[in-house]
Amino acid sequence: MKLIGEVIREVRKSKGMTLEDLAAAADTDSGNISRLELGKQGYTEARLQAIANALGVSVADLWVLAALDWDELEVLETYREMVKEHKELYRKLGKSLTGNPVGDQEDELPLVASALPPEELT
Repeated sequence: MKLIGEVIREVRKSKGMTLEDLAAAADTDSGNISRLELGKQGYTEARLQAIANALGVSVADLWVLAALDWDELEVLETYREMVKEHKELYRKLGKSLTGNPVGDQEDELPLVASALPPEELT
């Protein structure tokens, strides 16, 4: 299991954010973020929530990522990208079959898309 600071650093970098970007978005200073990422400083629940919000993830996501190793995270990201690509293909297929835009609402997606988990259809 990784330290939460390591996960924060990985997520921050994956989103192309600098220490300063994250600090500004989380209403703290970059020194606090740096020390947290290096495991040299603790955090409060409120600070962790502010950091998670600034990263666009939930606190629960950070803990899940801490429990996963990075290879598993890459597999999950690849899966999410594939789902997005499939949704776009379903929309194009629906449009070509019906001549109308398809997929603006969940119930308009072709039947095949209904096999996807609901959270992947948004």
